[in-house]
Amino acid sequence: MRTQLENQLLSIVTEALRKLAVQARSSAYALSFFIDPEMQDGPVLCISYNTEENFAEMKTRTSYNEARWNFAFWLQEPSIQISSDSNKSYSECLANWIDQYRISFSGACDDLYSAESEGNDFDLFLEQKEKLKNDYFRLCSQVAAELHSGQSVERFFGKKIPIIIHDLEYSPESLSATKSGNEGVLIDDFLRYHSQ
Repeated sequence: MRTQLENQLLSIVTEALRKLAVQARSSAYALSFFIDPEMQDGPVLCISYNTEENFAEMKTRTSYNEARWNFAFWLQEPSIQISSDSNKSYSECLANWIDQYRISFSGACDDLYSAESEGNDFDLFLEQKEKLKNDYFRLCSQVAAELHSGQSVERFFGKKIPIIIHDLEYSPESLSATKSGNEGVLIDDFLRYHSQ
């Protein structure tokens, strides 16, 4: 059973994919769910894609696999950002979800997080912050799996394409989320590249 936050995120992501598909229906070969967990008001999800045309251009500048599977070589625009500012319902669900981790977001400290009170143990705070990040990766993975099982990706883009769930460094958590959110055959090449 989906949570209220998952339902909200699925709805927003589905609409984002519908908009992006208008621009790249036939040429997109992969979608990017780039997660920035360090933002001021909670995790931010940026959705974009790469096209066969951009890949062909980039592989003249770098290796085949770098051009195909390294986000640094992908189109950076257009993208759709999903954050606490996306809509009121999502913002409320996200805030309630974050509350369970007993950490608050604040622009007042260097890493944009602050402990809920001065009495909080900093190690516990860091542990909860890491748990929130990992759980958000899992949430995005569940949304990706739902998009595939409901055939939204195939309907919008005319074919099955992988959803790469990642941060800047392709952390183990992001690779695990990508595996869970996609059918194996869709991400075999991506996983081979990232296991090198």
